Amino acid sequence: MKALTTLLAALALASVLRAAPTVEQSAAALKVNLDNGVTLNFALVDGYLLGLNTAVASGVALKSPDTVVRPVLAEEFVPDRRIWDILKLKEAKVVGDAVEITAELLGSTGDDAFKSFFVFTGDRGRTLKEGMTPELKVLEAKARAAESAMEPFLPLHERYAKWLADQQKDQAKIDAGNPAAEKIRKGMDVRAKRMADFKTEALEDVAGRSTDAAKAHAPISEFNKAVDLASLNFAKIHRDFYEFAINRLPSEICTIPYLKAQIAKRAATAKPGGTLTWRLKPESRTVAGWPYKGWSSQYEFSLADGRKVNNVRQVGTWEIGGKAVGATLVSARYRGIGGIEHTVADNGGKSKATFTTTEIMPGAAGKGPVISPAAPDASGKDFTDPGYALKHRTGAWIAQPARGAGSAFVDFQYRPEAILASSFDRMDNLRAVTEIFPGDATVSQTDSWWFANTSSAKTEPQIFLTLIPEKAFAKNESRTRWQELDQHFRERVATELGYVLFEPRPAVGMNIDNSWSKNIQSIADRIPGWADMGIKDVYVHHPGWQNGREKEPGQTMGAGDCAINDWLPLSNTAEPWKNVTRAAAQHGLAYHVWLTGMNFKGAPFFEAVGGEKKNWAFNRPDATEPSGYPPNLWNFNIHSPQFMKVFLDRMDKVRNDYGYQGIWYDSFQNLFNSTLDWANGTGAPMSRPWWEQIAKWSREGIVMTSESHGFPGLSCSIEVDNALDDAWWFMPFTARWYRTDFPNPGTPHADEFTFRMMANKAWPSPQVGNGKKPEESIPSISRLAKEYNAALPAMRRSFILPEMGGVLWLGFKDNKEGVWFPFSNQPVPAGVKAATILDNAAANSVEASKTYKVSGDDLLAAFKVRTGPEKDERLGKSWEQPKYSYPGWAK
Repeated sequence: MKALTTLLAALALASVLRAAPTVEQSAAALKVNLDNGVTLNFALVDGYLLGLNTAVASGVALKSPDTVVRPVLAEEFVPDRRIWDILKLKEAKVVGDAVEITAELLGSTGDDAFKSFFVFTGDRGRTLKEGMTPELKVLEAKARAAESAMEPFLPLHERYAKWLADQQKDQAKIDAGNPAAEKIRKGMDVRAKRMADFKTEALEDVAGRSTDAAKAHAPISEFNKAVDLASLNFAKIHRDFYEFAINRLPSEICTIPYLKAQIAKRAATAKPGGTLTWRLKPESRTVAGWPYKGWSSQYEFSLADGRKVNNVRQVGTWEIGGKAVGATLVSARYRGIGGIEHTVADNGGKSKATFTTTEIMPGAAGKGPVISPAAPDASGKDFTDPGYALKHRTGAWIAQPARGAGSAFVDFQYRPEAILASSFDRMDNLRAVTEIFPGDATVSQTDSWWFANTSSAKTEPQIFLTLIPEKAFAKNESRTRWQELDQHFRERVATELGYVLFEPRPAVGMNIDNSWSKNIQSIADRIPGWADMGIKDVYVHHPGWQNGREKEPGQTMGAGDCAINDWLPLSNTAEPWKNVTRAAAQHGLAYHVWLTGMNFKGAPFFEAVGGEKKNWAFNRPDATEPSGYPPNLWNFNIHSPQFMKVFLDRMDKVRNDYGYQGIWYDSFQNLFNSTLDWANGTGAPMSRPWWEQIAKWSREGIVMTSESHGFPGLSCSIEVDNALDDAWWFMPFTARWYRTDFPNPGTPHADEFTFRMMANKAWPSPQVGNGKKPEESIPSISRLAKEYNAALPAMRRSFILPEMGGVLWLGFKDNKEGVWFPFSNQPVPAGVKAATILDNAAANSVEASKTYKVSGDDLLAAFKVRTGPEKDERLGKSWEQPKYSYPGWAK
């Protein structure tokens, strides 16, 4: 008790002695001095607040002085829409340990105001209905005639030719009197619609294959260009596939000259519309013994006149050293252009290449959004061409993915002399994108906070942390710092959610789209052999839900394996499913079943929920069909009590009667995290509610794995450019399932790749469908799986070794015992005892891609790992493997 009293007194004294933040105002700036070596400067012009202009930590600049970071509110869908993008400073003051900058929101309604922030595009559909001048009609007639002339060239397009051949084959079946003629005809109708949608692209493609084709296509090109030009008279906000508005690049719209020009142009006529308070607090944290200094940033707004918004957007740029060139960006996300780690290459002081976390589809530049996984080949394309790269951005499938579900949850940037990171302590409805394009001198960052339509709200505090080491970090040290911060925020987010952190284990996967009874039974039959190999998890797409490909008697809905009729097993799959659960329980494996966020319209589950719009997700107020896969597939609405009652009843029944230990969420970044409740007029997002439900399931022993990117859950896929080259450092908690071909299958390279993944607490899961054996993909899978299982309890604190020579893991107890994953043959360091982890054979030297347990008085010193100046706060923690859920009848 005396020790506790002394500690509390010391903390109270430290609080009294610590200087409070200060704020100084001049005509051109607000200068905020936090009490931890961080200074933030906000640019002013004529009393207007432009935004955060510079940030400096311990003398190191964190962003370019040419730009600002600023908030923008917009009411997008009402007839008299309004955007509040001009801030009139009211006051800046210190309130307790925070600085509060309050500004009056000035709103504008004109297109020029919206165009100053959003990307606009011509409304082609409206032009064809309302804007067809006599000149356009003449060009249209010529274009239609040209389409007939182009018909002979269409078979040159491989995809179109295949569809055409399929149509002809099916027609031949009908002509021959096939008894399933009606079903075949329906399939042909669906295919014909797809061909019609795709025809414009096919015509453009074949026009470039010959002089004759180009000549025939010329009238079509002329008409399309004329329509595109005329459509600017009907311009509208450009949106991604899920109807989220795409804003212009922050590197363009956050420069000081740009904002000064906007104020000069519109401030005098902009109308007062409420207030915004920008709240800043000093932030200090110790992470893995390293002292980070920074700040938290939060917005609070109140709109006047009954106006409402459902998000706050923050746009700006961040660059350690005040410039982008030479900075290394890290973003563990699902897709994009560039690798997870990207160093900005120099081209005359500006970026040479593209990096964006926007979820583009490779090869879709300039085309309509392409639905995963039907991505055209992008080989040979050059993303150093800014025009080509920007077309990908504006043709995005999801322009700004949800944090922790497509977009990284931790933003991380480093140079040898500094680290800058930002993240959140709470999983919320957050969306983000980081990007830099050829010719950019700054790194654009867009963040957005989402909520149900409201006149007032507070955003989730964004935490910015900096680390300035006394001696510059080597690359392995900066990468280790990323792993430490990833784990730090993963645990904080999980604790707040009440989410149980499961870890990746050796796994295999089976992609099933037919013959479910046979295929599911084969899983049950193979589980004992997989268990002997050390396999712990089995992923399946999908486990035999009632679906549109193999229907129950009387069910006629659906047209494919993902068109779910009901969240119940097919009758002929029910017993095989139970057999899988029995085998899993008896052999200690976990069975992870596929779940998607949509259902077939009119099917039994849909009817049980009810077909009213209020029960399903709609991404804009005037939508008649959900975004994603309309018209027949409707998206879940977690805000609908009726939907959730029926859905949870189904999931509980299946768990109790048939069993599953994990759920892997197909299209997690879109169908669970990119849906809104405009059907009920709120525009409410669904990320946070889904995470709360997933957290509840985790507490009941059900593991979460997302197809895209899950934080703090497991990730199934990270589909970025360097995923096979040098990205394993950024794959913790990734259970990467290769649903098609494993990289370099059956070779030593596959073993090495698996070893490097597992060295960073990840596992690459091979496809085992059609009787394929795991060792056909990973020759040494049994040894590697058993080594990983043996090592996992000790894998609590990771350290990437100098020269990227391997990874050392230590436990929470001390620095004396651990596990070593060497990437090359090398001697054991002096003062270290090493032994193979499975048979305990002592070793004076180690072999690459084999796992060793190690001990010594100070393993970090022996392996030449530099430690932080403070005590590693992780020491003394505990860990135990979470429990998995098995129904009592299966054991």
